[in-house]
Amino acid sequence: MQLLRPECPRCREKLRRNGETLNCSGCGIIYPRNSGVIDFLTPLSLAKELTGICDYFDNSSANYDSMIVTMVEELKCPWREYSELIERVVIEARKKLIVDLGCGTSFPVGSFIPGDSHYLGLDISSEMLKQSHSLFEDDSNTSLWRIDVEHLPLPDNSADLCLAFFSFNVFINLEKTIRQVNRVLKADGELFGNIALTLPQENSLQPFRSISAQQLKELLTGLDRLGRELVTERKGDILFFHLKQATVLL
Repeated sequence: MQLLRPECPRCREKLRRNGETLNCSGCGIIYPRNSGVIDFLTPLSLAKELTGICDYFDNSSANYDSMIVTMVEELKCPWREYSELIERVVIEARKKLIVDLGCGTSFPVGSFIPGDSHYLGLDISSEMLKQSHSLFEDDSNTSLWRIDVEHLPLPDNSADLCLAFFSFNVFINLEKTIRQVNRVLKADGELFGNIALTLPQENSLQPFRSISAQQLKELLTGLDRLGRELVTERKGDILFFHLKQATVLL
C-alpha cells in the first residue's frame, strides 16, 4: 500500500507538511490540521448551497449513528442485514487505500476496516469528523479530511476502494463527483455503496433526496472501464451497488 500524499484541491500541486499545517507549493494556501482532521475547506470558500448541508450534519452529529439506524429500519432493511453486507465487502479490502466519500461519523464502517489498510474519511462536516476521530483516535492508518468531494485532493489512480453510503442521496453535483471517483480509482479499483430509493419523512429541511435505480445506473455509466461490472442488491428500499472487476468465465 502506497503512502497517502494529498494534493491541493485548488491547484493540484504537492502539499508540504509544516508542523500542524499543510502548505501548497503552488498557490500557497495553508491547510490547518485540528483535532486529527485536515481542513481543506476553511481556507477556501464553501459553495452557498453546501452551507445548509454542512450545518444540518454539524447539528446532527451527536445523534447521527442512531439516526442512521432508524433511517435504515424505516427503509425496510433490518439493521443486522445492512451492517453485515457492508462488513462482507470492507473486511476483504486488505492492504488497500479505502476512501469513504461522505463518511459522517464512520459508523458502522469504521469497525470493519482491516488493520493493514489505510482508511481515509472525507466529509464537509467538522462535527461529524470529530465523532469519527473519537472512534479511531490517533490510529496511524486513518486519515480524516474536511473536504468537498467534488474536489478530491488525491492523485490519479490512487484509491483501491471508494465507499459511498447514502452519500449520493446528499451530494449536489453527482456527475462531477463521479468524475472525481473515476479519476482517483485505480484501474482495478472498486466502488461500493448504497442509495435510498425512497425517503421516509422527506421534507425540505433534510438534505437527503431519493434516487432511482435507473438514475444510479446512468451515473455510473463510464466507470465500467477495464472490465468492471456493476452488481446491485436490493434490501427493502435500499439499493446496494458494487462496481468491481468482472468475473472471467473460463
